[in-house]
Amino acid sequence: MIYTVTLNPALDRSFIADTVTAGAVNRITPIRDDPGGKGINVAKVLKGFDKPVCACVLVGGSIGLAIASMLDKEGIPTIIGELKENTRINSKITDRDGVTTELNEAGPAFRQGAYEAMKEELLERVVDGDICVISGSVPPGAPETIYGEMITELNARGVKTFLDTSGACLENGLEAGPYFAKPNASEAGISESIEEAVSAADKYISRGVHSVIISLGSYGAVYRDADGRLMTCAGVKVNPVCTTGCGDAVTAGFASGIYSGLDPSEAFRFAMACGTAAAVTDGTQAPSTATVDKYLQEVQINILS
Repeated sequence: MIYTVTLNPALDRSFIADTVTAGAVNRITPIRDDPGGKGINVAKVLKGFDKPVCACVLVGGSIGLAIASMLDKEGIPTIIGELKENTRINSKITDRDGVTTELNEAGPAFRQGAYEAMKEELLERVVDGDICVISGSVPPGAPETIYGEMITELNARGVKTFLDTSGACLENGLEAGPYFAKPNASEAGISESIEEAVSAADKYISRGVHSVIISLGSYGAVYRDADGRLMTCAGVKVNPVCTTGCGDAVTAGFASGIYSGLDPSEAFRFAMACGTAAAVTDGTQAPSTATVDKYLQEVQINILS
């Protein structure tokens, strides 16, 4: 089973606009509402490939109920920690050039009891060999060590832990030694340069991470692992529709590949095809398998070692 953890989910409300100009009236057209948050985005992609997936979420209020209902309709089982406050709404506005502007709410306050109930059920269910993807921001008031503590408990049960977050939660999470990490250039503190990404990837491996993909947006990505593999991938040229969730699709693709026993080079290639397909998909819905298959033929992996 592949589990995803989203402690600060959202209802993703996507719009399109000709232009987005600060200080001016911007005319927008709504496209769709999707259950969102990085872990939920990962779960949606995995479900599209018929992988056994369960989404662990903290949700509350009418928005939280709507998200739970959407996940149920998509056939994604859940482990839920119930909050008292309403789950947040995040707005995504994409202009005619494919540039997405995000307006993200902070989210409801962290509730320790709800988190513990969700985590306890997760720990009771996982078995050796499962994957757990822990990703996204944490709710206001949550401790910065929360991801690191969860990774430690899951690692002790033989679970392959995947980490995709930023800031202090990323730093604390890395100290626990996740199996996989997927920072983007900004989170890694580098420019969108292959050379800098290779150097940064080496540092992640030296800190105890088994494998890492550093995503560089349209410039591609770098893969490095503790077994000495180093690979790069150039970005596939597309006309983006919405770039929100592309990194989550990369994480989902890699998790899918590792769960299915693919060689790391094939898992990396599949991950990059998923990220590219997500860029040409409306809102934060999962890209179709047909779109992923299309770009799988175009992704080129360069194996350096």
